[in-house]
Amino acid sequence: MKGRPADWSATAAELPPEQLIPAAAAAGFNGLWIDRAAYEDRGAELEKQVQAITGASGPAVVSGDDRRVFYDLQPLQARLDATVPAADRAEIAAALTTPVEAEYGDGFYGPEKDEETHWRWANSDAVMTIANGTGRPQKVRFTTGLRSAVGSRTTITVDGTVVQEATFPAAESEPGVTLELTVPTSGVEVRFRTTGANLGPPSGDPRVLFLKLMEPRLVNETLERAERLAARDAART
Repeated sequence: MKGRPADWSATAAELPPEQLIPAAAAAGFNGLWIDRAAYEDRGAELEKQVQAITGASGPAVVSGDDRRVFYDLQPLQARLDATVPAADRAEIAAALTTPVEAEYGDGFYGPEKDEETHWRWANSDAVMTIANGTGRPQKVRFTTGLRSAVGSRTTITVDGTVVQEATFPAAESEPGVTLELTVPTSGVEVRFRTTGANLGPPSGDPRVLFLKLMEPRLVNETLERAERLAARDAART
């Protein structure tokens, strides 16, 4: 199941560097490897970000073929240890290694993407569970755009309470959703119920398609705190 410690790295890989790197340092990771061959610009932009966050002037180690580089996180780690209370570092570490995750359940189809964006289709009744394995409540923000057939209506509930309704008066309608949630260790259920037309048959898709979540994103405020701490550290160094 997603959210277990065994697969936390897959979720971490989706984090922006400004959150991932200070969180990794706070969690006790000593370094970061980059495979330059995995990037069209050979990692130039990523390395620039890493250097800005860590204060390093360049990689500590470069492989003989110039493909892999290692950045030492210990100096950043030491600075965070000196300025951030141990309890706060522990909370950031837990948010990284036991992530709060959106688990798409009944009614949702798998993720899809193209070169510009990503999305998920859902049928008329779809359930997403936000799971929290950190051991303490977490404040998160879930955002997405919605698309549906003209004249449709989507009702969003959180643990059974209606929190938002969206309508689609025109083909180009894409109402936005922002849910600010405090997620207990038991998690929360977010349900999307849509009335309207099934968009599958008109588009030649055999699936039942009532709702499209555009660029859904879940952000843990604890990791945003790590980002702010790193920015403060960079301003000092």
